Amino acid sequence: MINKTLKSSKEATKDTTLLTSLLLDLFEKITHNEPRNNKSWTSHVNGALGLVRLRGLEQFQDPSEFSVRVRLSGFSLISCVASGSPVPDELIAIRAYVGKHLNVQDPRWRLSDLMVEYANLRSEIRRGILSNDE
Repeated sequence: MINKTLKSSKEATKDTTLLTSLLLDLFEKITHNEPRNNKSWTSHVNGALGLVRLRGLEQFQDPSEFSVRVRLSGFSLISCVASGSPVPDELIAIRAYVGKHLNVQDPRWRLSDLMVEYANLRSEIRRGILSNDE
């Protein structure tokens, strides 16, 4: 059913499709406790990032839509940290866009900024770009 929805650009850009992808991501995280090298830990959240890219960031104006983007940011960060993957450029763009409309001094938002740096650091260590000593 979700594959049929994704074939229609009109359906793929609806909030319900994005929320479904986030729910599937949450389900995968609950049912699979081995995040490393497990595509299920990143596939749905990466799909959600793609849906946001397809729709275009400027289309998200409603406060509830910003809330969903903040949740997407959190889910994506969890996936990156757990799997040792770098933070995707799409997530950086979403965070920059949403950050224009939020209180970026909020401790939760500032903590998530640190999590972006931490995820990228873990990824660089995992890929051998940096050593544990560095």
